[in-house]
Amino acid sequence: MFIERFWLGFVGAIVFEIIKLYEMMGKLESKKFRSIMTSKIYWIMIIMMAAASGFIAWGINDGYDNVSTWQVIMSGIGARTLVTKPIELNIAHKNTELGDKSKISLKDIYS
Repeated sequence: MFIERFWLGFVGAIVFEIIKLYEMMGKLESKKFRSIMTSKIYWIMIIMMAAASGFIAWGINDGYDNVSTWQVIMSGIGARTLVTKPIELNIAHKNTELGDKSKISLKDIYS
């Protein structure tokens, strides 16, 4: 049960991340968006966030035999928000900093 629920939660978080990517594509200039897509840091963060979401989705649904697939996927999506929202809030309340516009920042990824 762990593996199945972990992967369903993981996939739920990844699907939601694809939606966020589409949103990001409309917000950022194309050069910045391309640099994020090719950034190792970005992909490492996404995989770690999805793994944490899969683990949380498993934990939420552990011990229940009649949990639907959809419920576990939705748990993964919700867990993704629990994992990333503190980062987003921290970044949103920071002052704007001047610097190299071509450099990728957490604000680019999480805003």
